[in-house]
Amino acid sequence: MSRKKKPFTYKLINFFSSLISNQSKSLFQSTKKKNNTKNILTTTKLVIIYTFVLVNNLFINHTPIETKAIMDNNSPITQVQRPSDNLNHSSTSLISQNSLNNFPNKSVKGNKLKKKGIFSSILCCFIPKVGNNDDDGASNNQQKNNQKLNNKQELTHVNGSATGQEYLLGPMLSKHIGKKTLVLDLDETLVHSSFKPVQNADFIVPVEIEGEVHQVYVVKRPGVDEFLKAVGDKFEIVVFTASLAKYADPVLNFLDIYHVVHYRLFRESCHNHKGNYVKDLSRIGRDLKSTIIVDNSPSSYMFHPENAFPIDSWFDDENDRELLTLLPLLDVMTKVDDVRLVLDDHKSEKKQKF
Repeated sequence: MSRKKKPFTYKLINFFSSLISNQSKSLFQSTKKKNNTKNILTTTKLVIIYTFVLVNNLFINHTPIETKAIMDNNSPITQVQRPSDNLNHSSTSLISQNSLNNFPNKSVKGNKLKKKGIFSSILCCFIPKVGNNDDDGASNNQQKNNQKLNNKQELTHVNGSATGQEYLLGPMLSKHIGKKTLVLDLDETLVHSSFKPVQNADFIVPVEIEGEVHQVYVVKRPGVDEFLKAVGDKFEIVVFTASLAKYADPVLNFLDIYHVVHYRLFRESCHNHKGNYVKDLSRIGRDLKSTIIVDNSPSSYMFHPENAFPIDSWFDDENDRELLTLLPLLDVMTKVDDVRLVLDDHKSEKKQKF
């Protein structure tokens, strides 16, 4: 009977446990020779800290919350990869996920922000805090106030001739003058699409890729019809997606049943920044203090985070009500001079709750 092979993780833990044991013995022997109680206590703390850091790194800090993926220019769809998705599926190579390297993970419905592990909490008892907290807090508050002041004083239009680029949108129509501009993401914000067959798909879009037609199954986020109808009369609506037009255009044809989407911007309108499709709001040609972007990807609005209304990524949760919860605050936005200040206050309140 063959002996069962032990998992690699088990061997790794045994190796480090042995290493810690040997180091602790060596440290204790050296301190005992000096017969110094203070050194023994210090050594004990160091061994405990070393152990906690090791376990913390092995089991907590290396736990992925969401799959990261590299931008693929040949893929028609740009979307978040669900953590539970099987990456070995034959069609997943056709889907491009917006790269999040060096940027915060996208927020996924049901996944809470990572909290400090128990070992990190224990370590605070041994490791003294560096720096003056009062000074740091005052500095952060000062920076925040300066940022708000800069937002107020910022030129709200980019000079097209100075940048050498034309605006993505033409002049605002007379019926939209006086209204705010609401920029909406598509995938995982309004809908979720998949190359895998889905029984409850709201519609199916054929997409031609390298001479072969693929069926894309699209499911609408709960409340999306009511949401679009509610905002359609109050805002100038722009759908800005990093997906290709050959996929996104027919999806919007099905989705926009009330004909409230005034403009559609696709991947070619994004700015390629370090492997990310960034939606540069300054190129839209609208007043930034009157522009709001609703998007599930922080990398998409990294140039203008102060204009962003983050939303959780949606895949298939039938109880999701994220879009409808945005409506009250969006109503407030229609009455303010600078939406960025209201969004900043809203984000601060949300952080305090956590």
